[in-house]
Amino acid sequence: MWRGNTAAVLLACCLLAAPGKTLRAQFASPRPGGLYGSVGVGFINLQRGVGMGIPLGLTAVSSSYRFIGSASLLDIGLLQGDDRDLRYRRTYIGAGRRLGCVDTKTNYPVSSFRCSSGTDALHSFSVDLSYVAVENLWLGGRSGQLFTGLGYRFLNPPTPYGTVGMHFDSRGRISSGFKVTFGKDYMFLGLLWGYRTKAP
Repeated sequence: MWRGNTAAVLLACCLLAAPGKTLRAQFASPRPGGLYGSVGVGFINLQRGVGMGIPLGLTAVSSSYRFIGSASLLDIGLLQGDDRDLRYRRTYIGAGRRLGCVDTKTNYPVSSFRCSSGTDALHSFSVDLSYVAVENLWLGGRSGQLFTGLGYRFLNPPTPYGTVGMHFDSRGRISSGFKVTFGKDYMFLGLLWGYRTKAP
């Protein structure tokens, strides 16, 4: 279902980034580019469920060759676990409303965390290379680079993927943007931030 709504999600990101502004592309001076340490946060959708994704890595931006290369050296996914103690169960009242968590051996209510399944942390790493399709796309008074490309995720699950997103430079060393990646049984939608460590 997420893959079918990718276009709608991207449109929503654009509208949130630029309320009341005109979306326009124009030529401008070359961007500084460089090597960035990057961190992201967003939603991850796997075959086993939906959770939070936190990619950490490096991003290289080349203004002369119009590419953006990314390497997520540590890609963390946090999903609801399935290690639940069957001794504890949730009780419900009419219309499916949840009442609380009960110890089935004593029939006394207990803290609701005992009925939870915990949290599973999945680790992976990935690389991708994107082409800057539009060098200067203005959103909300800021000029960004619209990119699209291909990559590969090596674990949980291993899959090739496509990617599309935007990268925004700033006058200082900080950059920002958003990114969507989608492969077999895998999708990520999130915000990214970078710190420029070295000029090209």
